[in-house]
Amino acid sequence: MKKIFNIFSTALLCAAISFVSCENTNVDDNKGGAPEWPTVIEAEVLAGEIYTLNINPNVDWVLTIPETMAAYFQIQDGENQVYTLRGKAGEAAVKINVSNIEDYDTNRVCEVSLTMKGETRVIAVLTKVKIERSLKIYAAQLEDGAYVYNPDTESSLTFAYESEDMTANASAAMFWPEGMGSYMARVKVEANFEWLIDGMPNWIQPIEGGKAGVTELWIKGDAGHYPTETSEATLSFVVASNPELVMATMHVTIPSSKDIFMLDGFSKESLFNHLGHFYNASVGEYVYEDENLDDDKDEGFGFGTGYITAIDGVKTDDASVLVEKIAQRRPGDKITISYKRNDSDKKVDVVLKNRVGKSEPITRETTDVAAALGGKFTDVSKQMRD
Repeated sequence: MKKIFNIFSTALLCAAISFVSCENTNVDDNKGGAPEWPTVIEAEVLAGEIYTLNINPNVDWVLTIPETMAAYFQIQDGENQVYTLRGKAGEAAVKINVSNIEDYDTNRVCEVSLTMKGETRVIAVLTKVKIERSLKIYAAQLEDGAYVYNPDTESSLTFAYESEDMTANASAAMFWPEGMGSYMARVKVEANFEWLIDGMPNWIQPIEGGKAGVTELWIKGDAGHYPTETSEATLSFVVASNPELVMATMHVTIPSSKDIFMLDGFSKESLFNHLGHFYNASVGEYVYEDENLDDDKDEGFGFGTGYITAIDGVKTDDASVLVEKIAQRRPGDKITISYKRNDSDKKVDVVLKNRVGKSEPITRETTDVAAALGGKFTDVSKQMRD
C-alpha cells in the first residue's frame, strides 16, 4: 500500500511540474517572445497637423515623447493629450497632435520612443518645420494724380494696388494729392508675421506697424517737419518680436516744402506777438523756442521757432523794451528788426501796420468800422481756427 502511495505521489508531482512548465510557455507566448522593433520613421509635420503613427508591437508597450517637446507635440489618448501612452500587443494607430504654435526661427524635433520588455528605442523622428517669414509690398495705383479706389465693393481694401510685388526694389514717392491736406503715399503690405517700421524720419507721421495678413499702409507727412529740400529716407520692415531682424526696406522720398507752398495767395509774412515770439503756422501758436519743433524750416513759410532780439539796434531782452520801442513808432514807419530764426541771427527791414492791418494811423472812421464789427481785432486761437 505504501509503495502504491509513493508511485501516486511521484506521478502527481511530475504532473504538477509539467503543468507549471506548460503555463510558463503560454505566458511567454502571450507576450510574444522577444520584442520586434519597427523601422525608424522620419517625417516633417506642420503646425496644427495630426500625425498618425502606425505600430504593431508583438508585446505590451509604452510609447513616449520627451517632456521638453510636450508644448509642441502631444499624444492623443481619448479626449486627453499626454506624453506617455500604454498599450497591448497588436496593431495600434497612435495620434500625435502638432501644436498650432508658429515657429519662425527654429525647427522643433520630437523623438518618439517605444519601450518593450524594459528596452527603449526611438521609432519615429517628427520635425515641426519652421515657417519662413514672408513680406511683400505693392504700390497703390494712381490715375490723374489721385489714388484709385478699389472697384471691388466686397473687398476689405479701400484702394487698388498693382499686382507686381515690388519688395526687391520698394520705393514710394510722397506727393500732395489734389484736395488733400498733406504729403502722402500708399502701399499694401502682405506678411505672415507681425512687423514694425524702423528708420522713420521726423517728416513722416509715426506708423504703428502691422499684424500678419494684409495691411493698407498710409504714409502721411508731418506738416510740422516738412523738409525745405527734397529728402529721402529708408524705412525698414522689422520683425516685431525681433527688431534686429530686417525683412525688407523701402525708400521714401518727399519733395521740397518750398515746391508745395509756393502757391498763389499764400502769406510769406513773418508774424510776431508783443513778446517778440514767432508765429508758427504748423501749431497755430506763437512760440519762443520748442525742442519739439524742427529747426530746419524755410524762412517765411510760417514754420519753426524764433524771437526778436533787437529793434533798430537796441536789444529787446525784456518785453517792456520791445513794447516801448514799438510804441515810439507809428503805422507806416520802417524799422529794422534783428531776430533769431532757427538758431540763426537774421535782420530784416519791416513796415509797421496798425491793428486792423493798415500802414496808416487809426482814424475815427477806422475805429468805427472796428466797433461796427462788434469788437476789436485780436489774434485768433488755434482752437477757434480748427
